[in-house]
Amino acid sequence: FFLYFGLEPPSVENLIVETFLTADALPFLVIGTIAGALFAFVAYSISVISVPLLLDQPEASIIEAIAASVRAVQTNPMAMLLWGLLIVVFIAFGLVTLYLGLVITLPLVGHASWHAYRELVTTEEEAG
Repeated sequence: FFLYFGLEPPSVENLIVETFLTADALPFLVIGTIAGALFAFVAYSISVISVPLLLDQPEASIIEAIAASVRAVQTNPMAMLLWGLLIVVFIAFGLVTLYLGLVITLPLVGHASWHAYRELVTTEEEAG
């Protein structure tokens, strides 16, 4: 933040203008968005299969679960990216509806994620 705006933060009155509407803000927003997307992708890649796997197979280690999750993302990159995007869309819908939509979207995403996990784990176990 200080690389773009200096050591003194913008005043509360100018915060929105200086953060979103000035020429200096564009690189800040682009780099921040890219960094956030990378962190989100890493978190998604690590957890998309590992969390359901650990619930389904408590004897599995966390390292095995993370490795399976990363392997699933590497093996099916387009399908997993699409699923990640759909999760974002469903959760965003739930949030935009003042959290009321989460009553529908969270169980839907959880149920679909469980079935995706079961399909991927079964397919990978059969493959070798």
